[in-house]
Amino acid sequence: MFDWIASQSLDEQMDILDEYRQLIAELLSGDPNPEHRQLLVELAAGVDRYKESILNEKIAKLKYEAAERDMERAVKKMDDTWIGVRNYIIECIVTNADNAEAMRGLAEKVIALEKDSGKYDPDNWKAIR
Repeated sequence: MFDWIASQSLDEQMDILDEYRQLIAELLSGDPNPEHRQLLVELAAGVDRYKESILNEKIAKLKYEAAERDMERAVKKMDDTWIGVRNYIIECIVTNADNAEAMRGLAEKVIALEKDSGKYDPDNWKAIR
């Protein structure tokens, strides 16, 4: 029976265990002999532990998904920042700003970094090439 329960989705497992726990409570509310009472109490405790492990698993899954979303947002922010830096470098060079020569040297370093990381796209730099 427990193998079948474990094969169900986490939400279905919780529903099944709630029903099972209710059945145990009904049996305990009767007057079972002491030996059966002890067995039912132990079974109820096992069901409670199993439900707690399911809740812990659901919490862990939610935390993982939140961490994944946070990481995706951080990567997006880094990419946006990288694009902004590249655009600033290009703008300084194209407009022949006071720091254009320094930006030209920086552009070469950034291009090398992009090539090393596999993110180089020559179209991004065509304004200064």
